Amino acid sequence: MAKKKERFSEEVIYQLDCLLEYASAQELREYLLELYQCYIIHEHEMLPANFPEMARSLQILFDFLRVLNQEETQPQPLKRKAWKSKRSKPN
Repeated sequence: MAKKKERFSEEVIYQLDCLLEYASAQELREYLLELYQCYIIHEHEMLPANFPEMARSLQILFDFLRVLNQEETQPQPLKRKAWKSKRSKPN
């Protein structure tokens, strides 16, 4: 049986970890929501044609950040193989 390829490389996980060291998922979510709302307020008459797709993509990102925040505040056991150290960059 072939080994299943991991969806994300160790580098991607490391970069996400670095991002979350800089700001929590909740902070990132709040920053993005504020930027999104400012954009809508200032551009409400000239929204791009693909705005519905942009809004859906942002909603998915907001949901992802909400789940990340829940895991940061109430850690769950990892279902995937954990990386070696939170601060050690993969080789």
